[in-house]
Amino acid sequence: MDNRNHQPVAGSPTRLSFATRRVDKNPAGLTPISLARESSRASNMEHAENSRVNGGNKIQRRIFVKSILAAGLLTQLPTFAAFKSSPVSSPYKTKADLLNKDQMEIVRDVQQQLFPNDGNGPGASKLNADDYLLWVLSDPRKDPADTKYIIDGIGWVEETADEEYGKAFTELNAEEKKALLAFITKEAWGASWLSIILTYIFEALIADPQYGGNVNEDGWKWLNHYPGNPRPTNELLYGNILKTVSRK
Repeated sequence: MDNRNHQPVAGSPTRLSFATRRVDKNPAGLTPISLARESSRASNMEHAENSRVNGGNKIQRRIFVKSILAAGLLTQLPTFAAFKSSPVSSPYKTKADLLNKDQMEIVRDVQQQLFPNDGNGPGASKLNADDYLLWVLSDPRKDPADTKYIIDGIGWVEETADEEYGKAFTELNAEEKKALLAFITKEAWGASWLSIILTYIFEALIADPQYGGNVNEDGWKWLNHYPGNPRPTNELLYGNILKTVSRK
């Protein structure tokens, strides 16, 4: 059974066939390539306006991320509320059980498309966002349904690549990957799944490096963020703090 439209946080709308959903969401019959061209055209117009007003996209990206942090919006996102107060039963016991090599390659490619190393701040790979996501998924307090949704989404991306291009997602060139991701954002499952992946990239950007992301504190440096002191000791890190408190 295909559960592409199963969204643990946002609800579970009835799934239509992929072809039917494509007609419904894309009445003009645009192909992924034409969708990408339209997206690129709109993006270029927006970029030109940003450059005219305040010096370009480099400023815009930093301002956007900092505005999210300042408003506390990340703490309001569903993923932050998806953890249980105590460990739950899960079929995934270790990081090695979670994602295989092919799945990890898809995750890295998607993350890089969403947050590239383009000279405009550290990209997903420099932030080690893939390992941070593994750390999140391996959390015994994370709702198994949410973990499954994230993992299933990787398969749905691969399935869509095969449907649209006849090859694996990792075999697509950069423009094809961009077009495919633009295409799946027209789908409820795609918009939901990509927003979750992007949320965890943001977390990797701002989290203490001890959690696996924000390598060399690059995210903090880019945002001119100064963490509170003292930094958490091993006993006070998430995952350990409850054990520490229970011993006292």
